[in-house]
Amino acid sequence: MPTESRRLFPGGAPNTRFAAKPEVTSPTVSRGGRVRLCGPHSSSGFTLLEMLVAFAVVGLLLALMPVAYQKLQASVSYHALVRGLVEQASAARLKAMASGEPAVLQLDMEQRRYGVPPKAAGEWPEGYDIEAIVAQQEVVDGRVVQIRFYPDGSSTGGSIRIQRPNGAGTRVRVDWLTGRVSQEPLDVAP
Repeated sequence: MPTESRRLFPGGAPNTRFAAKPEVTSPTVSRGGRVRLCGPHSSSGFTLLEMLVAFAVVGLLLALMPVAYQKLQASVSYHALVRGLVEQASAARLKAMASGEPAVLQLDMEQRRYGVPPKAAGEWPEGYDIEAIVAQQEVVDGRVVQIRFYPDGSSTGGSIRIQRPNGAGTRVRVDWLTGRVSQEPLDVAP
């Protein structure tokens, strides 16, 4: 039962009664067997073991981040290359149909560049295996290969195989009759 006391407020206010709360300092035992004081003088915080476990988890995550970032960067680079080749082949086709004159998609196998002339739109990083199958008359100086698109939408046709260092890859195909550009995953035998 709470105790009652009298208190005189500043300014000469009449006595007011209130119930004073008793100070709780009784110890309680948690599930882990630790004794805890409940009350104004109790302390809460982390144990040394909890801090060490937290630091170990953070350290492990920091150690794995560079590897994951490297894989992410390689994947983004690969997808950008495939997307760039498909976009440039489609752009060459549209350019030929809009201008009424043939347009070409060029791949410079020595300098690792591709695009619709007069400028190269992109490069592929070292380590990628790029192989182009095109008509013989579309090989220039033994290092530049072309796929030519005509105003009626057709093309000389061909395919470009893009293989990553891990063996996975994509084939970009250009249909000779319709000039349609498509892509498909490579079938890699184990």
